[in-house]
Amino acid sequence: MKRSLLLVLLLATVAISSCKEKIEDAITAASYKSIEFIVPDIPYYPDDAPSSKAALKTDPIGFQWEANDTVGIFPNQGSQVFFSMENGVGSNSASFDGGGWALKESSSYYSYFPLVGKFYLNPKSIPVSFEGQKQVSTTSPIGSTRFYLAASGVSNGSGGLTFSYNILNAILNVNCTLPAGVYTKLTLTTENDLFITEGRYNLFASNPAIVSTKKSSTISLELEDLSLSEETVLPLYIMLAPVDLNGVTITVTVTESTGRKYVCEKTPSRPYLAGKRYGLTCSSFTEYAANYPEGVDSSDKDLGSDDEVITIN
Repeated sequence: MKRSLLLVLLLATVAISSCKEKIEDAITAASYKSIEFIVPDIPYYPDDAPSSKAALKTDPIGFQWEANDTVGIFPNQGSQVFFSMENGVGSNSASFDGGGWALKESSSYYSYFPLVGKFYLNPKSIPVSFEGQKQVSTTSPIGSTRFYLAASGVSNGSGGLTFSYNILNAILNVNCTLPAGVYTKLTLTTENDLFITEGRYNLFASNPAIVSTKKSSTISLELEDLSLSEETVLPLYIMLAPVDLNGVTITVTVTESTGRKYVCEKTPSRPYLAGKRYGLTCSSFTEYAANYPEGVDSSDKDLGSDDEVITIN
């Protein structure tokens, strides 16, 4: 009796093992073997070029995957999974191998970046924020996590899945000619609440776009003690949700570590669109003492004896 029971258990174990292998083989056969994540080149429109003028060149200050960058991937039904980059750090094309079995060819997939670490995240309402931006250098000014990316997956026909991302934000490059000093902050100010500081987008939409949940008349970029040893151009990069600033006066304020402020006004001649970089040049600033408020037109302020004003060209 014991031998018969043992034999039955042994046969059952073999059958279960064989069934498991067949299921795993079927899953592997019906799953993507590799996943590729591609971010497009960024067209560059320098120095407030009119809206009718095409981009002059591809932006050399483009997107690059960084070590430990992690993307989220949603199936058309169910919760998200996530993948960290394995290959392609330092380029705009990265890939993941060895875990693609989790993505079945029978489903549709949508990917976004940067990952939002919420298990029950709603793919139709992925949050974005343009607050708390920081630039830590001038040689590698744009970190990958300052971009917002979204894409639907497309089979490459060879067992792989490719996500070709749409960049959802615009990039504004403010080139500031400033004297020697240590600079800590860039602030852009408009008369009305035009800047989206917080928003959301629908990953499942055919053309995902940022929808505002909070707007402000100012948007800022913290600078991690960017130093100039002499008067020269300080290139600053701030991310914006797409915004129409055609004909709008922007007050550009750069703050120095002593608290002194350098202010100029610019009037762009085009809307700022997603996935593009735009130039804004401030070659002439008015310098104000440390107690001068940001984003205020100098002609509206009655300067006291402690408010030194110097125009620099």
